Amino acid sequence: MKRSPEEMLAEFHRLYDIFEAIEDAVHNQDGTYWTAGFGRLIHSRATQLDRVAKGEFPPGEIVLGTRQAIRGTTDQLVGLLQDDPATGEKALATYRARTGRDYWDDVEPPKKLLAIILKRGRIRDAAEHRWLHGRLADAKSPLRAAEAALAQRILAEFEGSISPKDSA
Repeated sequence: MKRSPEEMLAEFHRLYDIFEAIEDAVHNQDGTYWTAGFGRLIHSRATQLDRVAKGEFPPGEIVLGTRQAIRGTTDQLVGLLQDDPATGEKALATYRARTGRDYWDDVEPPKKLLAIILKRGRIRDAAEHRWLHGRLADAKSPLRAAEAALAQRILAEFEGSISPKDSA
């Protein structure tokens, strides 16, 4: 079903909110990213909307571009979680504090997240719990036996350490 230009613009705003929040959480540690760092080179929401208004791009193009930007920042975040877990987890906490939501609930987590959770040996929060539970139940991409066993143990440990209201 084809979406209307208005629906595409609403989707763009939703995605750009996610992008702006995670980009800020990952890169703006000293407060200069948007003015002196790489962030100053990113096309602003206003610039993109202006280009749509001028007919330079259809709304669908800025939606696709914003999705690509989110994937790029997600890849950087995954790199942080692998190489510098404290900084990666700080970025996720910053995103959560800013938006009131978990990042992995707002975007499709990359498959690399499974390796990170399994290596860490624990689930960090309810968003990872929901994702890992869904990953185990996903018949389209079954886990290897050793991965599935470890994931089930990690899930059981997390579920045993929280009250039912905490996992919602």
